[in-house]
Amino acid sequence: MRNYKQMEADIQRRIRKIISDKAIYAKIDDRPKCTPSVYGLDIELDYYAWPGGYPLFYITKDNNVLCPKCTNENIELLSDEYDPQWYIVGYDINYEDDSLYCDHCNERIESAYGDDNV
Repeated sequence: MRNYKQMEADIQRRIRKIISDKAIYAKIDDRPKCTPSVYGLDIELDYYAWPGGYPLFYITKDNNVLCPKCTNENIELLSDEYDPQWYIVGYDINYEDDSLYCDHCNERIESAYGDDNV
């Protein structure tokens, strides 16, 4: 199992790449005809784990939980280590917690096996 420092380094590297790729994609003239993947660009964090399609959530330095939508809408804030409410240190799959909510937008984060009718 990977250690948490390695996970933090990996996710921060991915966030920096996404920020860079979004800037590159913004300069492309033939959008929306061509998607970012056509250019090999990665412009958002994952909503679901692959393989399996399990719902993901992201964990900040101050132990808050963020949904994928909020992380992608605020991607520029996620790599400032001096802002612990946004600095992402990890992610996980929400297997069964049907009462897991995003600390930013207060939307419920779907679970893979929990009761989604709550």
